[in-house]
Amino acid sequence: MKKDGVDKIVIGERLANLLGVPFIHGATKNRIEIAKQSKIFIASRVMELGISIKDLEHIIEVDFLYGSKREELQRTGRLFHSESKEAKKHDILMTKEEFENYGKRLHSLVEKGFKINLRPMVTGSFQIK
Repeated sequence: MKKDGVDKIVIGERLANLLGVPFIHGATKNRIEIAKQSKIFIASRVMELGISIKDLEHIIEVDFLYGSKREELQRTGRLFHSESKEAKKHDILMTKEEFENYGKRLHSLVEKGFKINLRPMVTGSFQIK
């Protein structure tokens, strides 16, 4: 199972529509059931605190709350509650500007012993319409 984390509802809605997957946010009823029934879904911050998804394998973070170290640990922490035997992975997609301004959010992960691999951006741009 893969969970994509977003903060801005409009970005989550666009990603979900683009990918044809459910978007779980504050107004979503039966959030846990939808998450359990979906192999892939997009989620806002409502899926950060107090949520355990037993087969979660991969989080792709595409939007975030500035430099929040707490939020970063919460998102990564969802993987530790998973009972999946598959390798767990957390990808964070940032623009160069976001990394320069908010890269400090990654310090909390380094402080907890996580290894971070930074990869250079691909040239060109991608825009969600």
